[in-house]
Amino acid sequence: MIFLRGVGASASLEERERLSQEWEQAGPGPRVFLSTCDRVEIYEGEGYPEAEVLEHLFRVVSGLESPLLGENQIQNQVKSAYEEARQRAALPSGLHKMFQAALRVGKRVRTETKLSRGAVGHAQIVMRLLEQKFLPNAVLKVVLVGVNKQTLGILRFLKEKENCQAYLVNRTLEKAQTVCSELQFGSPRPLEALTGLLAGADVLVSATSSPGFLVRAHEFPASGSPRLIFDLAVPRDVDPLVSQIPEVELFNVTTLEKEAAKTLEDRGAEVLAAEAIIRQEVEKFFHASGSLVSR
Repeated sequence: MIFLRGVGASASLEERERLSQEWEQAGPGPRVFLSTCDRVEIYEGEGYPEAEVLEHLFRVVSGLESPLLGENQIQNQVKSAYEEARQRAALPSGLHKMFQAALRVGKRVRTETKLSRGAVGHAQIVMRLLEQKFLPNAVLKVVLVGVNKQTLGILRFLKEKENCQAYLVNRTLEKAQTVCSELQFGSPRPLEALTGLLAGADVLVSATSSPGFLVRAHEFPASGSPRLIFDLAVPRDVDPLVSQIPEVELFNVTTLEKEAAKTLEDRGAEVLAAEAIIRQEVEKFFHASGSLVSR
């Protein structure tokens, strides 16, 4: 039987971080670890899943379980989690079939419904808040930490704005250099330069997979520090005590999801259409496997 252990957006950041730490300590094995901004889940076991577990994964990959309803990034995150698991260890055939089916379902939902049209992601909310609070007239020094889709999207956004000075910080400097060279924008810096860059910065955006804080309150510049901080990481990159520093506003994934909820349109009909596809695909999966649907 394939089992699921996990916590979603309704769980506290502390709970999500705790399960991430359990995964780090577990070491390699026949399991798939899915970690996103709003959920941490571990799928493990042999044979076939119960219908509830399969349906849950189908809903996750389709964006139905995301606080940012219908968001597209989750499809790639599930695919990456599956590919990484395959590279780490030999997965049982049941896990292979389950995740291959999930990726097909996510694609079908996006093709046959309008659920993902107009979906709002964390990076989009960051851009909107930057527009509201600083742009278009402000001269900005922005520090981005981590090389991934979220930071790249924000970097491209900043490139189109006037008077923005951006620094892309990464543990592997070569990755930051490649990105800045391809975009012809931004200055690459190693992770060791982060503390120095924070002095005089207006905005910090951090989205890494670091197991601990990269920015701690007691190391934060006493003056000239970023006024606006976006911590898109789980576990968190930024010590929450930073929010107590005067004139500093800290957004984490939880607060960004609340911002996103304000902008979501009612897509009730598309949700029903997506759920109908998922029910269909769950039945199809068990029929093809010769297993009875277990609820």
